[in-house]
Amino acid sequence: MFKPRLLLLTILLTLAGHAAFGQASQPMFSSNQPISISGFLRYANGSPANEVVVRLERFSGGFVTDVRTDRLGKFRFVGLQPIQYHLVIHYPGYLDIEREVSLIMVPSENLQLALIPDRFAVGNKPPPASSKFVLDASVPADARKEFEKADAILAAQKKER
Repeated sequence: MFKPRLLLLTILLTLAGHAAFGQASQPMFSSNQPISISGFLRYANGSPANEVVVRLERFSGGFVTDVRTDRLGKFRFVGLQPIQYHLVIHYPGYLDIEREVSLIMVPSENLQLALIPDRFAVGNKPPPASSKFVLDASVPADARKEFEKADAILAAQKKER
């Protein structure tokens, strides 16, 4: 009596293990959904980045394809495999954008990306460190005014010495 139950339990556990392994090797979504990566590419000021090449590579290495953004900054890759990808955007005068995108567990990914100017790109000279004409636009105006007041007080104190 004991041996048939043990044998039956062993068979059931073996079959359950095979079923679980078979499900884990397949994507977690139905095969009728198109596998895709889409997104919007904008400049730092919010305007659409038109005609910028967006390159798609396999995470394990190798070129897949590339597309150009449209007039609204949109791009889309369709008909992809459920694997990991490496997305690369190189545009002269701007910092490179690199993103890892995994389509193993989801059928699609939507990205919102921004091109940030590279202040030190060829043709863009870095400003001198002591230049009074350098303005960091990310600093709020009130904070900049307070800094200028403090800087003026320090300069006056140095003159008094």
